[in-house]
Amino acid sequence: MRLDDEDDFYEGNREHNRLMLNMVLVMSLVVLLVVGLVFIENEPWKKNGNSAKNKQNKQQNEVEQLVDSVQSLLADSGDLRSDDLNIWSLPNVGSSKSQTTGDGTVINKTTGETVSEQIKDEQTPTTSEVPTGTVETFDASDKEMITQEEIDSMSQTHTLITYADGTMEWVELNPNLATNSYTKSRFVYDEPEMKYYESGKQISTFGVDISSKYGVVDFKKLKKAGCDFVMLKAGGRGYATGELISDDSFHTYMSGATSAGLKVGVYFYSHAVSKTEIKEELTLLFAQLDEYKISYPVVFMLESVDGDIARTDGLDVETRTELADYFLKEVKAAGYTPMLYGDKEALVTAYNMEELQKYDIWLSQAGESPDYPYAFDMWQYSTNGEIKGIEGEAHLNICMKNYGDD
Repeated sequence: MRLDDEDDFYEGNREHNRLMLNMVLVMSLVVLLVVGLVFIENEPWKKNGNSAKNKQNKQQNEVEQLVDSVQSLLADSGDLRSDDLNIWSLPNVGSSKSQTTGDGTVINKTTGETVSEQIKDEQTPTTSEVPTGTVETFDASDKEMITQEEIDSMSQTHTLITYADGTMEWVELNPNLATNSYTKSRFVYDEPEMKYYESGKQISTFGVDISSKYGVVDFKKLKKAGCDFVMLKAGGRGYATGELISDDSFHTYMSGATSAGLKVGVYFYSHAVSKTEIKEELTLLFAQLDEYKISYPVVFMLESVDGDIARTDGLDVETRTELADYFLKEVKAAGYTPMLYGDKEALVTAYNMEELQKYDIWLSQAGESPDYPYAFDMWQYSTNGEIKGIEGEAHLNICMKNYGDD
């Protein structure tokens, strides 16, 4: 698709280009006529014998043939193309003072000047045509450049999803979902903490999410660094084997966090493909939580696996939504605050959010401000942050609700 303003631009320049081409042809004709006259005046055959005379006659004939060719082209310039004017096919009039380099550059050997340089094609990143349905996938390499004005216009009715492989989708906004009402300018990054202000007052809390892969964690240092809460992994199901596993560090982390005065929430990394498997996961989860006070949410997390195939990849939107809903409903019935975790891609395309918007949302989206269009309550804004108390990269979160005060 070519944008309307580009159509006007290219159409308006065709006549201009044709005029310029004609001018070049006329100038070329004049130059060639002068070259021919110079050779005739000098009469080199009188000085160099019959061989030179025959050579010069041949060159003069070539000049006259080229003049006729140019005149013919001028007469038919209405259909003239740039390929018809190849100035490098001029006859050699006695000098070979140019050379072509490997990159297509032509250099005058006498003067050393560059007289022509090959133009290399460059492909410009492009975007999608305006979709006519709910979701449109496009290959950016096959589309025309879209302006920022059009992107802004599209953003009023659609949201753009960018996948890990670089492909994109414009997804139509759902008017039945509560919208993201946060003001971007009120998010303030005071490294490592992200804060949110209303009426000049900070209303957000700050925390990290951790699992046994982090090894030894110093929760007192986390507390001193500004953390208000931690989200701990309670367990999960193997994405390939389907085996249920408790997180090895859960109880150690829970003890350390509560001793340091941090509030605690938990998440379960599900890869269930049936309600029977959801029940198994809940049994393990509730057994883990039984002896602790959980003030922050209990979270259902189901993610795709980068570079591999998960047993849940074949779930359709309806089934995935039903399984998440069943898990979260049981969490609520057990007296905990249920929450759904997901990145923008998953929350927009993998679930029917009309069925799940009754639950709090934990959004994962790296950056200074989220462009997720719907309401959310917690935001994982970095997965490679730094904070005292955790060795290596840390997952950093801002929470818009102070669950511990409920």
